[in-house]
Amino acid sequence: PVTIGLAFTTLGVYLLTLVSSQPPILRFYDGLLPVGLAGALVPLGIGVGLTFAPTQLSIQYAVPRKDVGTGNSLVWFISNLGGSIVVSILASYQLTVFTSLSPGGAPPAVTDPGFLPWLLATQSAVATSIHDVWWLLLPLAVAGLVSAVLVSGRLPTTSALEEAQTAAPSPSLM
Repeated sequence: PVTIGLAFTTLGVYLLTLVSSQPPILRFYDGLLPVGLAGALVPLGIGVGLTFAPTQLSIQYAVPRKDVGTGNSLVWFISNLGGSIVVSILASYQLTVFTSLSPGGAPPAVTDPGFLPWLLATQSAVATSIHDVWWLLLPLAVAGLVSAVLVSGRLPTTSALEEAQTAAPSPSLM
């Protein structure tokens, strides 16, 4: 399930790179994608959803029963920490791209003739900066998929809990 989930995630990220970065970015139909943005977000959501439960369950079966809480909390801590670091890096990159492309300055009044060009330039800067972030995420998604494929089939067939139960001597009556 993790490999399938990461395949869907990689497909979703790739499809998001195909969505046009020219405004309006929320079109129903956009080039190669029959349903535009939704056509990319559906496989991305399916993929992310398929990876959560198996990774959580794998840690529960990999540690002794007394350490299940510690294992679960460690998985969530590492996930949150990694997510925070990646999101902050990508947000910083997006802000840098947006700042370099945006018209800058205070927006003109809505009745001002320069408002529409300013608005279109700002929309284009936002769309381009978001589009560039998806291109940065694509190699990460591919790396996750490749690592899942390499690990698949090499995991132990028994859990640490099962090994501990079979290795422990049976209690005897005295």
